[in-house]
Amino acid sequence: MFLAFSDAYVPERLLAASYGVAMSLWADPAWAPMRAALTPFVRELVKTMFVPQAPSPTRHMLMRDYVLNLIALARRLDPNAIPRGQLRFLRPPFAHLPAQLPAPGALSQQQREETEPALHMDFDNYTLGHLIPGRRNYDSQIPQYELARNQLLARMSQLGYSYPRFRHVDDYIGSGNWNRSHDPNKTDRYGKKYSWIAYFELYGLRQDNGQVRRPDRAFERVSDCDIDPSFPAEPASWTPSTPDVFSRSPRGAIEWLRTGPVPRYDHLLKRTSIDGLRGRWILLNGFIEQTAPDDPRVVFTFLRGLLVPEDRVELLRQKVNRTQYPGNDAIPRPYEDHYTFAGEIPWSVNFGGGLRTRQGRARRNLQLAFERWSQRFRSRGIRIEVPVHDFGWESYHSSMNQSGGFETVAPAIAEALNLTNRPRQSDLFDAGGRQATVYRKIRSGATGNVLYMRASLLRRYLRATHQNLVWVLWGERNFSGGSGFHERADLRNVWAEYRHIHKKVIVLT
Repeated sequence: MFLAFSDAYVPERLLAASYGVAMSLWADPAWAPMRAALTPFVRELVKTMFVPQAPSPTRHMLMRDYVLNLIALARRLDPNAIPRGQLRFLRPPFAHLPAQLPAPGALSQQQREETEPALHMDFDNYTLGHLIPGRRNYDSQIPQYELARNQLLARMSQLGYSYPRFRHVDDYIGSGNWNRSHDPNKTDRYGKKYSWIAYFELYGLRQDNGQVRRPDRAFERVSDCDIDPSFPAEPASWTPSTPDVFSRSPRGAIEWLRTGPVPRYDHLLKRTSIDGLRGRWILLNGFIEQTAPDDPRVVFTFLRGLLVPEDRVELLRQKVNRTQYPGNDAIPRPYEDHYTFAGEIPWSVNFGGGLRTRQGRARRNLQLAFERWSQRFRSRGIRIEVPVHDFGWESYHSSMNQSGGFETVAPAIAEALNLTNRPRQSDLFDAGGRQATVYRKIRSGATGNVLYMRASLLRRYLRATHQNLVWVLWGERNFSGGSGFHERADLRNVWAEYRHIHKKVIVLT
């Protein structure tokens, strides 16, 4: 099996590809053969990697992550995919597996001299240093850090790295590719490759031994993950009609801020067609910014959908009307995932890890809107449910994942409605294969984004939770950055009066 290959980069990438295929195609009706092949595949992985005396055990964080998530997906499709007697071997701390790395004291002086040049400052200080709880940057005197560093260097030597052996090729690669920001497709040095292999093994071992700071979220992936193997495509674009807010509006700065028009986007809240997709669609969330064609005037609007208990709708309306500036989190923001793979939305516990129970069940994103605190009093907020969730994958991880983020429905809604994904798409589908959500970027005539859900699904969820959908539309008339208007003293009072703010409440009927 490929896991026996001596270069860990090869099985790591093959496992990533396997997981990428599985999480992209598992719910697609056209890919029944893949689903049929998944159970025997993961059973072989368990025998090869996890049971006692397995021929290819590993502590490598990325390899283990791909395999354990493959197994989770296989068990979602077939609860008996893994024999019950083997399940106990799939849970940390994996004490039955060999440590894989040499003991911290096994590093000889010669090994140190031959491997240490591979550790450049950023990797040595930030990446490796991150494994030591409580360590400050550039503090190399902490005993735990010294032991971990020695263990990593010894593992690099064990894997076959020696700077004298690779010196000429590594120096040549390094001289031409000194900074990834200059060339995202640069070739990594051999020393860096061996460093990363040993690092991911060390990370896994230290995590199993309880020596790594615990993440804030129970199911969050290691932040040094490399690629998103589901390779999401860039979200599609749509050009809805937008109002003309500039041609007949005042051009003077004070008049524009105080008496400029309020853009009307009511026609975007309920639709019978979006980008050619017919049906009854309801907006869950959106943002639109319009810019004057020949001057710095700008108007932006948040179209926030909030799920509100039926007996609190009117109170929410009053709160909005009494609030001069709805920003600064008066309206709670969606939660955001940075290290979830796009193909894990919405089925995986890695999606919305901070909104899940210990058993992995999704919890509703219930927050308080318009809650105000001061030194003397607290203004009680209104409990609302945030219906959207941000996929915020950071593109610096890999030049192959540059599609950017998108919005999707919150985990609890996706779970309650049994929604599924499709290969490389940001949109979700219901159990019958009908499209359930539509996410589009707005790029022509205006900029922004919108997220819609099929009306029948949303109303089903609202009935089940005894809530209604309330849109809070608010934004500002302003000027583009760099125009100089924000430094003008005569405009400070206008902004202080919040006359440039526009806001409106609409209830779904």
